[in-house]
Amino acid sequence: MTAFSPPAMPRDFVTHADLQGRRVWQILPAALSAVPALQGLSFPGASTGEHDSWDFPQAQRVCVALIDGMGWHMLNERLAYAPFLRQELRNQVRDLNAYTCVPSTTASAITSITVGRGPGQTNMLGYQVRDPKTAEVFSLISFEDAPCEPEIFQPHPTLFETLVAAGFTSDVLGPKKFIGRGLTRTSLRGARYVTSETLDARIACALDASYKGTTLTYFYWAELDHVGHSRGWKSEEWAHELEVLSSGLEQLAKGLAPGTLLIVTADHGMVDTDPSTRFDLASKPEIAQSVEAVAGEPRALQIFTRAGHGSQVKSLLKQWLGDLALVLDRNETALLIGEVARPEILGDVCVFMSGNAVLVDSRFHSAKAMELPGVHGSLTEAEMCVPALSILV
Repeated sequence: MTAFSPPAMPRDFVTHADLQGRRVWQILPAALSAVPALQGLSFPGASTGEHDSWDFPQAQRVCVALIDGMGWHMLNERLAYAPFLRQELRNQVRDLNAYTCVPSTTASAITSITVGRGPGQTNMLGYQVRDPKTAEVFSLISFEDAPCEPEIFQPHPTLFETLVAAGFTSDVLGPKKFIGRGLTRTSLRGARYVTSETLDARIACALDASYKGTTLTYFYWAELDHVGHSRGWKSEEWAHELEVLSSGLEQLAKGLAPGTLLIVTADHGMVDTDPSTRFDLASKPEIAQSVEAVAGEPRALQIFTRAGHGSQVKSLLKQWLGDLALVLDRNETALLIGEVARPEILGDVCVFMSGNAVLVDSRFHSAKAMELPGVHGSLTEAEMCVPALSILV
């Protein structure tokens, strides 16, 4: 696919060069490729040199701690609350971060990380997408009202499935409520799902898995993201949650079986917003009359227009939002994301917001969705850059 370098990118956006560099979906394939027992297996990206910049040490097994919503810049600004992570950042001898996928949102990123492919290949192109045949908008978290089963929508094998098919073991650690959910079926299928509700319980399960010799253990923690959405990442509540998490990760790192490679990473970062930077499509009749539906999320809104109105809506949005947004048509968005198998899933016009601005449509969005203090999905450094720490126990 032709590389895309859009003109007049907002100043706080990542660069085109960043998007050609280290990406989150390369982490696990590269780490698993460093396990000697797995040398005969083929992981995504191995033949294209995507793993070359990671240089993970050899290990007997891998444990990945995926912390939802822990962006690189957020973490660095609040390191005073995370003494273990602060010390590990000082100890690292390799690059410490990576860039997540476009859009920078959970459903897209988690599936990319556990499949080893970008969201253009997995079809996980936002928080919500619209089915091009039925015109129904559905969530990629729940898959409620989806046109097909999650396993069909996201057709590529997960890394867990690859391991299990070759006779190796993998565990996914998470809350009971995630069992059978759409996102679990797109991104975590193939693993043994181990229910663990609290941080201490999840740590205990991860330690147990390492001593049982589980090849890949996936440790997921969502509370930091939850607090960021509800209170904002600059809140005291977020700082407290980071403090608790850092202590738990220290316990995990010190207790894992020798020969375990612990990777600490995240799916996306976050920005805090407020009502003064909220733009509502419904307030602009000249635009609203041409909008049939919206998907994505307020930081990366996908707009579906009436037939033949896409160019007009794009032009009006650029005039209205100016340098607060990158406004692209479907083809430009697909080029930006890279290797999109089904571009028809994307909106006719896609809008990536800069600064802390959001673009909503009060005819489609709930008040709660429009008023979240913490948001993500766009192309800013704060949302795109995530930690990629590795610790060989």
